[in-house]
Amino acid sequence: FKCWKSLRDLSLDFASLIKIIDEEEEYLCFKKLEYLTQLTSLHLNFDYSEIPDERLMNLASQGLKHLTQLTFLDLNFSDCWLVTDQGVKSLVSHGLKNLTKLILLKLNFYRCEHLTDKGVKNLVFNGLKYLSQLTSLNLGFSSCNQITDEGVNNLAFKGLQHLSQLTSLELNFCSCEQITNEGVKNLASKGLKYLTQLTSLNLSISIC
Repeated sequence: FKCWKSLRDLSLDFASLIKIIDEEEEYLCFKKLEYLTQLTSLHLNFDYSEIPDERLMNLASQGLKHLTQLTFLDLNFSDCWLVTDQGVKSLVSHGLKNLTKLILLKLNFYRCEHLTDKGVKNLVFNGLKYLSQLTSLNLGFSSCNQITDEGVNNLAFKGLQHLSQLTSLELNFCSCEQITNEGVKNLASKGLKYLTQLTSLNLSISIC
């Protein structure tokens, strides 16, 4: 990556590679991201990968935290069943919180079944609240069945209220069976009502 120091846009697909490269090789790949200090757009796809929490720490501390010029970040952890609340905490507290120039952020945790309300809280308290320049936010927690109203409340009250510049918001909690009408009401009253700049809103929530 050293020879690409002027790179502005990067997309890497680990979905088919993650099982044929070892941890050391992956660590070196993440670490080499630190050379791309002019990068403004990054997309990483880990769909259906066996990526444990310690590798999320490597991604954050060895790679993401150095990319302070990023304005667009898209991370796909769909069906990454080894990701837990601690992994999310590492990702945001050692990486995401340093990316204060971000304008567009997309995080997909579809069917990360070990994620709970604590994971949402980690995302909010250790990450989102530092990203006050965001204008577009897309969070996917579909089929994360351990997330309840408490997680939604933390996102609304402690997260969205800090993001007053948002013009586009997409939240997906489909098949999160423990979220009730009360959680949806709190999302609106404690979070959405403060986003006065919104021009696009997409909420997907299945109420059981």
